[in-house]
Amino acid sequence: MNNGAYNIAPSNSEFQGTDFSKKILDNIGLVHNYDATNYKHTFTVPQDGIYLIHAYMNFQQGVAKQLSLYAKLERNNVEQSRQSKLIGPYNGADFMFLNEINAGDKIRFTVLQNSGSVIQVSGGCRLNIIRMKL
Repeated sequence: MNNGAYNIAPSNSEFQGTDFSKKILDNIGLVHNYDATNYKHTFTVPQDGIYLIHAYMNFQQGVAKQLSLYAKLERNNVEQSRQSKLIGPYNGADFMFLNEINAGDKIRFTVLQNSGSVIQVSGGCRLNIIRMKL
């Protein structure tokens, strides 16, 4: 489980990195590759398996108006899945992905929002990567 606070600039086309740089717990041996330039961090998976990837996004000041938040999961720089959430004022968002991932694969979680202004994500956000199958 990793967490972090950061800003998400508005964009209608470019997915942005997420800053889940503070490790809370790791009992599967993930390798975190930190990218301080654009926060497009990757996590290298140590073992083959079915992985549940859960991201919870919460916002520092709340989102003042309704917006769309899109999440994308990449494996080795190739999009695996994309989800969208319509977020109302002062709400957060949950994203869940279930993927088969091989040892050595690099996964990345990125987001895109269309509010027209920068939104600040709180430090209470979480990225959970759980190995479901041995």
